[in-house]
Amino acid sequence: MIQSFKYTFKNLKNTKGFLSSMLIMPIVMVLLLTITLAYSSTPVVGIVKNDYVKDFSLSSVRTKFIKAREADYFLGSCEGTLVVYLNSDGSVEKYYSSVKNNYLIDQVKKDMDSKSEGFIDRPSINYSIGIIIFKLITAGSLLATVLIQEKNNKIFVRLKNAKTGIYEHIIGKLLSILFVYEIANIIIIIFYVLLGFSFGKSNIADVFIVFNIALLISFGIYTFIAGFINNEGYIWVISTGILFPLALFSGVLFPAEYMPDWMNFIAKFSPQYYLNKMIVSGEISLRTTVFMLIMSFILLVIGSNKISKPPV
Repeated sequence: MIQSFKYTFKNLKNTKGFLSSMLIMPIVMVLLLTITLAYSSTPVVGIVKNDYVKDFSLSSVRTKFIKAREADYFLGSCEGTLVVYLNSDGSVEKYYSSVKNNYLIDQVKKDMDSKSEGFIDRPSINYSIGIIIFKLITAGSLLATVLIQEKNNKIFVRLKNAKTGIYEHIIGKLLSILFVYEIANIIIIIFYVLLGFSFGKSNIADVFIVFNIALLISFGIYTFIAGFINNEGYIWVISTGILFPLALFSGVLFPAEYMPDWMNFIAKFSPQYYLNKMIVSGEISLRTTVFMLIMSFILLVIGSNKISKPPV
């Protein structure tokens, strides 16, 4: 296992552009997503006030002061779903909502009753992090490519004839790739902290745990795939043709709850749906995590057994 780890890591390190793509490109990806998605989870409430109301802010939602005649346009342009009309003393006169049972009304009431500081507009990781999780879920494609190449070169047949542990060989390669991605994970989290990202209901530990769950799931899925195909070109087809659409339905770019019911139904077959949900809610479900890791382990064992068998 140790020799397999060292050999694989050495090959990865010597592959031109590999380490930079693992360590630099994720940071660039995060930066680009920050510009487009980082503020997508923050609702905006329109505020209509008169000149007597000086300072007004809410602690958990962003506010925008508008004129009364602009309320219809504010709601119609989907800039926000709620307009609050204030009395001269700063109290709420009425609410004007474009949706039924608007949860923001209760949120505004709660914020006005509390004495917390005003809302601080910070980029959030809640939805911008989805593409990073997708990258981690497909991280096992590298392992699958290596395993397929060695299988086609009959490396596993030689290992079996030499009575060398095939499982230890596979685990060694898995750990070497895991090590590289762990470095990338740490850099991404440091990047989030240094740029003042809001972790929402999650924290640094939650994000790191979810990142590692995604990696372990990925290795199980792709080891299973490597056991049943002999052309590494199909790895790309599976990643982009199956896993990426599932990721889109799971809330990579847009919150899953805003999508049609049929998309939500399909999304529930993707581990990314549950990982995204853990980040947004700040709650790592032990039952869901254990189930996904057990399934991943089963897939890894089945794939390893298939790889270890000599080709027919």
